[in-house]
Amino acid sequence: EYLDFFLQVAKTYKSRVWFQPSEIHALRGEGLNPLVQPQDPYKEFMAKLIEAKRHHSFIGNSISGLGHLSRWPDYLPMRCYGGRLFCRIDAKGDVKICGREKGTVPAGNVLKGGFKKAFDNIQLVACDSCWDANRVEFNYALAGDLPALCSCV
Repeated sequence: EYLDFFLQVAKTYKSRVWFQPSEIHALRGEGLNPLVQPQDPYKEFMAKLIEAKRHHSFIGNSISGLGHLSRWPDYLPMRCYGGRLFCRIDAKGDVKICGREKGTVPAGNVLKGGFKKAFDNIQLVACDSCWDANRVEFNYALAGDLPALCSCV
């Protein structure tokens, strides 16, 4: 019910709006995320969003990325370039591949040893799925997916 509102705000401010599902566990925390939507309304929304993308340039996600995100919460592995081409630096300076890594030890800290040392120390892991819109788009673009490449510009 809010899709038209978001599109109007993006149009008014000549910007793009991006969409992604709420994780069942916030950044893979222990408790359930109260913002998670039931699967059926989510699937309906994503179908409307994919159709809207065909008519509105204000939606930043690509059709490929939206197709990927519409599969939530079913696991959908993808090739991830995290730890090779990007990483996450948290507010304390700790470096990890991304915020979904639960219980892993940081590769290092940019404040204590510098970025290069921390980034070079990242241990690559296999991820079971990704629902982060920017990472999905980035990974699809790096894999040569044309819609994702076009949405990056």
